[in-house]
Amino acid sequence: MAKGMPAFTEMRIVFSRARSPLAFLSKIIMWVERRPYSHVSVHFEEPATRMPLVFQASKGLINFYYKDTFDRHNLVTHCYSMPVSPAEYMQIWQYSVRKMGSDYGWLELLSIATEKLFHVKGWFKNGGKSNICSELAARVCRKAGLAMPENLDNLTPSGLHNFIKEAERGNVIRLTSYV
Repeated sequence: MAKGMPAFTEMRIVFSRARSPLAFLSKIIMWVERRPYSHVSVHFEEPATRMPLVFQASKGLINFYYKDTFDRHNLVTHCYSMPVSPAEYMQIWQYSVRKMGSDYGWLELLSIATEKLFHVKGWFKNGGKSNICSELAARVCRKAGLAMPENLDNLTPSGLHNFIKEAERGNVIRLTSYV
């Protein structure tokens, strides 16, 4: 275990929407999905400094935000807390750092829109070479030991929320207030 690592920690899966009334893409996603959120991110502490970070696919790439910056731009609708072991925590941290700067899944987003609006089966799959927010969060959940579907391409925020709710019913994850 890394020096200074807590014996037991947690990560949070956070569903949110943009605060800006001009956030066009956020509004479209909420309308198509018929949900009060358009975005999913993973929140945890940076291991060395314990700073609260947000890991997400947004603004055209995979990135980290400091939690306060995220909060200024997003309104949280649902927050779920999941315990992770130190080994899972380090695996999630290492995965996150390796993915930082990777491409956002614009074609996946278009594939989901095609499926939702025109009932054409999702046509784009790339196995995680690029990610949308819900796919990225699901990959992190899988690393934390949460059962996820085999194919995560084209997984929507609503689809991930359904898996999270199932885990909540099994007491694996819990709805929490966002702090």
